[in-house]
Amino acid sequence: MLLPLAGAAIISALPKSNEKAAKQAALGTTLVVMAATIAMAVGFQRDNVELQFVEKYEWIPSFGINFSLGVDARCNCTCLNFDVNNPCANSCTCGLG
Repeated sequence: MLLPLAGAAIISALPKSNEKAAKQAALGTTLVVMAATIAMAVGFQRDNVELQFVEKYEWIPSFGINFSLGVDARCNCTCLNFDVNNPCANSCTCGLG
């Protein structure tokens, strides 16, 4: 979840005059996100119907507010589809492929 934000920070730090570097950084970011998504999909247990890769954090403990995030089978398929196709679309629209 933080990988695209890190990529955006890197891209925003690049000089505006170097458009090619920004496009290459965007493609690199999508490739890193794709690799992380594939690694998550490989580790996904298909016979488990519960949420997987669950992260829970206390956000505002004084009010009992927590932040939690998990992946189910439908989300896993959607993320895998999007993150595998995104580098292809990025390279075509940026003129890199």
